Amino acid sequence: MADLSSQSEYIYRINSVIDFIDEHLEERINLEKLAEIACFSQFHFHRLFCSMLNETPLDYLNRVRLTKAANMLIASYDKSITQIALSVGF
Repeated sequence: MADLSSQSEYIYRINSVIDFIDEHLEERINLEKLAEIACFSQFHFHRLFCSMLNETPLDYLNRVRLTKAANMLIASYDKSITQIALSVGF
């Protein structure tokens, strides 16, 4: 990787993407949009994301959605599985 200031910038940009994902789980999210948020090309963004988080952006998105859905299943007795799945973007 590049020097320390570049690393800090990369971390900031990837964290911006993570924040976006967390705030927009119910929306359709694609690689193009995530790369745009990070101000990288799709290829470069995907490579950096995988390098920093040890999972692809899609794997991260699905893991976060599944975790939130599982927590909602435990805590929400008044919602159906379908309602929960739709509320987290499945």
